[in-house]
Amino acid sequence: MNYTATEQEAFKSINKIIREIKEGWLIRNIHKNGAMMILILVVIHIYRGLIYTSYSIKKTWIIGIIIYFILILIGFLGYTLPYGQMSYWGRNCNN
Repeated sequence: MNYTATEQEAFKSINKIIREIKEGWLIRNIHKNGAMMILILVVIHIYRGLIYTSYSIKKTWIIGIIIYFILILIGFLGYTLPYGQMSYWGRNCNN
């Protein structure tokens, strides 16, 4: 892989992936849109369970809802990551 997770090299490695590596922009977009698609498919799956009244199986339903909330939390943290980056770079550029 071409990503470097250090403060000095992370931005450069993302630019390299997008601009220099063959189909790097495509892989990055598939990753970004695929994460949203997973959440949409999980919601559709929950609605299907409601329609077919499979919520009567309590243990399975509770575990599924816990997994759903974990997915929502992961999605939220991924969505707020750019704001953390803006704060980091805004703080360091003003010094």
